[in-house]
Amino acid sequence: MANPDVSRVLASVPTGLWIGGEERSAASTFDVVNPATDEVLVSIANATAADAIAALVDDAAAKGARV
Repeated sequence: MANPDVSRVLASVPTGLWIGGEERSAASTFDVVNPATDEVLVSIANATAADAIAALVDDAAAKGARV
């Protein structure tokens, strides 16, 4: 990647899952590709249904709901 500003921004992008107020890794990732060049910009977490349920449970618990 030629532009250092773009590289700096992409390096600051969280690539994990944000669940329960913390970043978590995922079992797998997928690439975000620049459609003009087919260059992989960044690989990010690929959430599963279990990850989505964990996020919902954590959110409900943070709001005082019983799950």
